Amino acid sequence: MNAPSVFPAPSDGKPYSFISHHLTTCRIELVSAEEATVRTYWLVTSSVGIDHNGYYDDRFVASGNEWLIAWRKPRTLWIALNSVIHG
Repeated sequence: MNAPSVFPAPSDGKPYSFISHHLTTCRIELVSAEEATVRTYWLVTSSVGIDHNGYYDDRFVASGNEWLIAWRKPRTLWIALNSVIHG
């Protein structure tokens, strides 16, 4: 999360009060003792309310005592007409 925000600055110059990312249901399928495929649904709220939603398709790999994301493909399913994404 060190990269610049994908959200454009508001055209009216006023900052949005918040953007909150919520992870919801997820399905985990163990491929082996060292690999898993995961689908996690997410919902983003902002000062406009429910802003957009979608899911991540991930591949996790075991690294010592941790599971790390090796690959991720985000999919957006819906975006509100007044979403902060639109600026």
